Amino acid sequence: LFQALGYVPCPEDCAYVSYLQNEAAGAVFLRRADAGTGGIAFLGLLPEYRGLGLAAQLLGCAVSEFRKEGLSRLVLLQAPPAGGAERFFARFDLRGPEGISLIPVIR
Repeated sequence: LFQALGYVPCPEDCAYVSYLQNEAAGAVFLRRADAGTGGIAFLGLLPEYRGLGLAAQLLGCAVSEFRKEGLSRLVLLQAPPAGGAERFFARFDLRGPEGISLIPVIR
């Protein structure tokens, strides 16, 4: 799967794999960016599984994992490629190095 996605994991990456009907569909690779910040090193889906909501589930997995670790921010560790990935992350305000807060806002 990792080779098909075009990502070579680093030893410090933690991977979560998404499955659909017992087939690996995609993965998110997480890494600590600094003391209070979690980073997404890579998030990708195989082409035939795009548009099914799996990327949002993988992003939610990253948020949940980093919250459990007590981290307060989430950032992308590399800029997403232009196109669909860029639009996907922009929907969640994940653009640029400031990232997003993982602390829930109660209104």
